[in-house]
Amino acid sequence: TGPDELSLLVGSSSETYLSQLGEKISRVVTDAETIARRSIKSMPKLACHFGCARTHRPVATAQLYGAARQSLQRAQLNESHVPVFAEVSADAATLRRYEALYGRQMR
Repeated sequence: TGPDELSLLVGSSSETYLSQLGEKISRVVTDAETIARRSIKSMPKLACHFGCARTHRPVATAQLYGAARQSLQRAQLNESHVPVFAEVSADAATLRRYEALYGRQMR
């Protein structure tokens, strides 16, 4: 992630749970910004946007990260404070590459 971003790996695919988690994180950031602004008047405004990727099958970490990053960019462009979700699935070619590299299938 970039210097102004935070990534979390959460073991849930529930949109409701992730939306609630996003709301809690937003409140923490807002509270921290309010406290910091007391001593740093020129502090830039902070904004929380959430891009989520979920999968129900084994996928490469890069695929999961890439999909979450694209979702984050969509959330930023739309100035959405609601999490933007993307589904990630492994195609057969990816699974074959994994087996060819490591001699076993992803589980």
